[in-house]
Amino acid sequence: MRTIFSYTSTSTEQWNNFTAEVDDSLGVYLDRQYSSRLDFSSLSLDRMWHALKAAILSAAIETLPFQKVSNTHRHSYSPELTKLIAINKFLDRFLYRLTTRRSNRPTQIAQMTAALPSHLENFASLLPDYSVPTYSTTPVSAFKSFLRSQKNLVSAFLSTKFAQHLTDSVEYYTALRDEHFSNSLGTFIDSALSVEKRSIVLDHVLVVLDSTPTLLTDLSDIKQAAIAHFQSIVSPPLVHHSSTALFSARWQ
Repeated sequence: MRTIFSYTSTSTEQWNNFTAEVDDSLGVYLDRQYSSRLDFSSLSLDRMWHALKAAILSAAIETLPFQKVSNTHRHSYSPELTKLIAINKFLDRFLYRLTTRRSNRPTQIAQMTAALPSHLENFASLLPDYSVPTYSTTPVSAFKSFLRSQKNLVSAFLSTKFAQHLTDSVEYYTALRDEHFSNSLGTFIDSALSVEKRSIVLDHVLVVLDSTPTLLTDLSDIKQAAIAHFQSIVSPPLVHHSSTALFSARWQ
């Protein structure tokens, strides 16, 4: 389930309540974590960022109109990519627990500390050149620095694998489309008819023309830019026919 906020139907009063709620949450956080706020340069950026995200989300749920939407599509990833996603999420949650310093969560931190070696071993099994470094959980500042370095490494590797996954998916479904077109009329038609139609409305588009950023506002220019974009993303069929007479018998 996803939470969708209805910003267009939000009233001025709701926006004001949202702003006040965020301010109050941040004020309580600062008062609890720091006895003096005279020098904001000394505050931890990580902790402030996590506190801001938490304050915005909780305030939005409390004050803004929203609805729960069920995901109709489920991504299918390879076991390797699924494992990488799990490791990345684990490190992200672990850093969040450590940087927010919630005194009421020592049990969770202890459990995550105990689970860390297995996640690092899983990562080592996915990246041949990687070996689990020697680390210590004390002092906490050094431990957090170690976790950030591992998180950056996992995130970079995950981004590379995601890009490869997308490329492989496009190539696979392009080849499958061509195979169905040539060999399985029923499958091709059924696949084409079962595709869910999605649409977006563009009233301005920023593109790069001759190495210069250009804002398009004319509808015909926007249409041509969109066509050019999607033609560059989706590859042409592997089998080309100069006329319908060259189609396979089932298509004539």
